[in-house]
Amino acid sequence: MRADFDDLAALADASLELRLLSVMHAWPGYYFAVQRVGGVVVGRVIVRFDDDPTIRQYAGNIAYEIDPAHRGHGYAARACGLLRPIARHHDADELWIVTAPDNVASCRTAERLGGEYVETLEVPEGLDVYALGLRWARRYRWRVDPVRAGA
Repeated sequence: MRADFDDLAALADASLELRLLSVMHAWPGYYFAVQRVGGVVVGRVIVRFDDDPTIRQYAGNIAYEIDPAHRGHGYAARACGLLRPIARHHDADELWIVTAPDNVASCRTAERLGGEYVETLEVPEGLDVYALGLRWARRYRWRVDPVRAGA
């Protein structure tokens, strides 16, 4: 992994920002709180820069969760869009988003971000995501550039 990203000011827009919670070293990545400017935490996002096939196919490079009280405002897509500078820092041209096929909101988030649906795979037993209940992995390829409107 390249040196840790240090321009955290770049991970904000006019009303939403990512606050670093931890740097992951076991698999290179970052864990952020998603918060409205002013400090109200609305969710979390993880970005992993690992080319492991299991990450790409079944877990995704990006994972996001918005707290139930704050859903429906597009925060997840905006938070993922704010990851562009850190993705560029790590020379990532594309990142994978994986969701359950029946998670309509998460599928919509990936599409709103500009993710291209690639396929749906059956999750093999024995993987961590299988133990968490994921049986089918709907995969989206998100090309970090060009910047898309609304993300």
